[in-house]
Amino acid sequence: MMRISRVLLTVVLMLLAVLARAETPVVLTQSFAGKVNFTGTQKTMRTRSNQSNACAVTASGTDVNATLSGLPSGATVLSAQLYWAGSGSSQDTTVYMDGVAYTAPAARRYYSTINNGGTLFYYFGGAADVTSAVQAKGNGTYKFHGLTVNNSNAYCDVEGILGGFQLLVVYSHPNETFRVLNLYEGFQDFQYNGLTINLANFRTPANLNGATARLGHITWEGDSTLVANGEDLLFNNVEMVDSYNPAHNQFNSSSNITSDNASYGIDFDAYTVGSPTIQGNQTTATTRYQTGQDMVILAAEVIAVPNVPVSDFAMEITAATSAPVLGQTNSFTLVATNNGPSDEPGTVTVVDTIPNTMSITSASGLGWTCNVAGQTVTCTRPGPVAASTALPAITINVTQTGIFGGTITNTASVSGTNFDNLSGNNAASVNLTMTSMAYAFTDKPCVNNKAFGDAQQTCQLKSWSTISAGDSVTPVYITALSNNVPTALGTSSTNRSVYFGLRCNNPTTNAGVKATWTAASGSLYTLPLCMSKTAAASTGAMSAVTLTFAANQPTANVAFAFRYMDVGNVTFSMYDGSANMLVTSGAFVVRPAWIGFSEIKRSSDGALNPAARQLVVPTGTATYTSLTLAFLRAGADTFEVTVAALATDMTTVTPNFGREDTPDSFVITPPESADDPAYGTVNPKPFWEMVGDINNPTPLPALQGGTWQPIVNGASKGTGFTWNGVGIIKLKARNALGNYLETSPEVPSLPSNVGRFVPARFMTSIAPASNLAPYICTIRVACSTNVTGVVYSGQPFNVNVRALLYQAPGDTSPPTLANGYRGRFAEDVTLGPFTTLGAGSAVAGTFTVNAGTTAIVPSTAFATAADQQGGTATALSKYVIPTPAGTPPPTPTPVEFFVRAQRQWTSINSSTILSTSATRNNASGQSEYTALEAGVKAVKGQIRIVGNTGPERLPMPVRFTTEYYMGADKGWYTSDFDSGTTLAPAADIGYTSCQKQLTCPNPVTPTATTAVTVSQGKGNFTLTAPFKVGTTVATVVNSALNAYLASVPGTLVFGIRKSPVIYIREAY
Repeated sequence: MMRISRVLLTVVLMLLAVLARAETPVVLTQSFAGKVNFTGTQKTMRTRSNQSNACAVTASGTDVNATLSGLPSGATVLSAQLYWAGSGSSQDTTVYMDGVAYTAPAARRYYSTINNGGTLFYYFGGAADVTSAVQAKGNGTYKFHGLTVNNSNAYCDVEGILGGFQLLVVYSHPNETFRVLNLYEGFQDFQYNGLTINLANFRTPANLNGATARLGHITWEGDSTLVANGEDLLFNNVEMVDSYNPAHNQFNSSSNITSDNASYGIDFDAYTVGSPTIQGNQTTATTRYQTGQDMVILAAEVIAVPNVPVSDFAMEITAATSAPVLGQTNSFTLVATNNGPSDEPGTVTVVDTIPNTMSITSASGLGWTCNVAGQTVTCTRPGPVAASTALPAITINVTQTGIFGGTITNTASVSGTNFDNLSGNNAASVNLTMTSMAYAFTDKPCVNNKAFGDAQQTCQLKSWSTISAGDSVTPVYITALSNNVPTALGTSSTNRSVYFGLRCNNPTTNAGVKATWTAASGSLYTLPLCMSKTAAASTGAMSAVTLTFAANQPTANVAFAFRYMDVGNVTFSMYDGSANMLVTSGAFVVRPAWIGFSEIKRSSDGALNPAARQLVVPTGTATYTSLTLAFLRAGADTFEVTVAALATDMTTVTPNFGREDTPDSFVITPPESADDPAYGTVNPKPFWEMVGDINNPTPLPALQGGTWQPIVNGASKGTGFTWNGVGIIKLKARNALGNYLETSPEVPSLPSNVGRFVPARFMTSIAPASNLAPYICTIRVACSTNVTGVVYSGQPFNVNVRALLYQAPGDTSPPTLANGYRGRFAEDVTLGPFTTLGAGSAVAGTFTVNAGTTAIVPSTAFATAADQQGGTATALSKYVIPTPAGTPPPTPTPVEFFVRAQRQWTSINSSTILSTSATRNNASGQSEYTALEAGVKAVKGQIRIVGNTGPERLPMPVRFTTEYYMGADKGWYTSDFDSGTTLAPAADIGYTSCQKQLTCPNPVTPTATTAVTVSQGKGNFTLTAPFKVGTTVATVVNSALNAYLASVPGTLVFGIRKSPVIYIREAY
């Protein structure tokens, strides 16, 4: 096709803009379902190829013939569409087929304008429905004429002449695959690029079972010789090729639909596509058209895809009267029809949202189940529903309770469970017009005899939109009308006695709360309790008011304010003395202003929540009662909440909440960290102790348990809640159904802080090692069960303290650290030795930590920053065995104990809460957890220098041992568990009682200066030869060691020492 450079014009000829649609994207225009397929025919007006004579065309008045032969015997023609296109700026919108004129509708007239180096080239197209003609004729030869094209030198020189006809026929046949066939139409050109069509409106079966799809396109201006850069049609990224359309030459003036290799400037090609190019459960696909030098115009694409069963549902709606008057009853009739082609197996659903100027009185239909929620009627009917079946009508009865000007629309829709390829007919509407009103609620005094909307009219109809309980609808004026125009009652002042009443629509009855109707003058009218939805109007259920209308004024001389401290869908109306409605607000919703907590308390004793949010009316800001008082142990203690639907004062409970036609209820949203008061209320942030990074908070654990009691008078109690975390949380409650009575946004939550939650328990542990206290128990030490470490009396050793969350009875999983136990949420913890694991009494003796005089692990030992692990601390502890009575005091025997950690928390009302590592029973008498306490054995220890003798001219080896006392009957044992005690001989050994040639305090020196560590309680070092004769007593003088290891000295003798045996031997 055209050998030109293409640039789309941004400004086109005004004449063309009026007559046709420029550069029209291809879009879905028709859809068919069933055993359908398509065929067609085509004929070009050109008589020669570009290589022979690109200018030769058939005259406009001469017929060109095309043969349609693809309709199988017994086929039913569903649609036939005739397409034509030509070159030139003079558009032919009417052509002839078999002598009959067909004119393209305005929406199906197309054109495209091409700029080739400043020279404009115009192309036009058209389409018309010829279904009835093809249905009558079927296969055969079709004659076309009446198309005038421009074949001047300007078009001829660039091989840009176009003229021809293409006929697309959609048919059904019993032997065809069940498909959905979608027809896309437009007039979209492309060159040196491509276009992608995103296909939808189908759903393939899960198992295709060999079923195939059919894909076809109608394009103009393809040229067999212009294949540079490739010409492709891709379906789901697979190129479509056959003998007429070789690879990369799709738009080539050949049409496989009629096996025609000489369809110059025309391409009508169709392909059969199977798996895997199409797949099961597919709902979308793509076709990609792309070309290089060859400029091509896409006019239509047809795609027929294997499909799941299809039921095309259509809706019809009518009104008994289209011009209701105030107070009049009316009814809507809804009819749903399954147009097929498949039977509908499942539930059919019809939904109709009635305008809020009407009150629904009933909704029913034979075989239908109808529910009313607010202004929405939903009716369902079980299947199956046969194809081509209209279901029994649904009747919705309403009362015109509101006024409106002009037209209002009611729309109903239908849906089934089958696929529906024609969704455009699923909904239908009916328009209503209100022609007459007696009075109106207005927002201002009105100008006499000026219609609403008139430039000189200062008032508008009062809008009774959704309000919150406790809010006022104000100002409300009463205006007299004549034919919907504000009209004075007379030329003199006129009084009217009227009655005002409230009707409860949903809930249908009142809960004992009366609305008020207050005049600007201060007169307060308390309305009687609202009338039920179905009760007849009666002045006995209304409040009488005398209105004064000044001369020549349509509006009464006083404004009113309506206020209701309860909730629900209600209607406020004005009546005459015979209870005839004169004007009404129409149905509107009064909803809770807040969903909040009226009470939070501890289940065990009813103690109130010390961190409760203190409300500041009306801003709703908060302060804390206390950040330090304990409320509950994490996960172990239960609490209960009372949630209520509140009015604007944040205190008054709205008792009708929960009595709706579909009763609403309460839920608590996931806990959040309470706001840290350190940041104030302008830019609140959570406690870092609980969430770590305050700018990217870690989610908190969810609430556990909880059972809600029925809502009574707008409030409900939830009991048995626990939260397994540490700190202060912020709870929010909301109504379970979300948007109250279908109003938006959701009712806001009035949060409450709950806490403080403290650890459920503590845990102590030690890490015994052979070279670090506490040491590993050995067989000789004979530690009892659950005692894992041994220390010397008075020896420092590390105890790890961990704050833990709750674990239920029988839960054997590893303990969970209470990471929030840090910073301001950490408190001092007391350690102590006890006789029995998880029980027993305190062990005698002295237990201290961190070289102090108490056993308190300070809060600062736990994490103090957000990037530190919370809930854990290490305490350097020391236990001293008490000295037995006696003179001299006997050596104390070993003592076994379990290190207990606990914290007595101050709670509200002077009560206390204990978190401990000891065993605790729950309310059922079951052990809540296994005691987790470090078991330690303390022994009295000493370090002994073993005496030795040797020559004064040689180095002397010296042994030393660490020992522990096992009782009077066993005495002292070498500490085989001890491979950690270290002795520096040069500094830690002192010498006394020097005799003969040895002189104290330094008679000898070690051969090495390095320290010596015992192995299984034994060590040794070497002294240099003194070259002097004498004796000395060696003693350990290291005060740190002597604090828990008493020193036992040893005598060292230097010089030759002969026994009596040696002298006798020498005498002989």
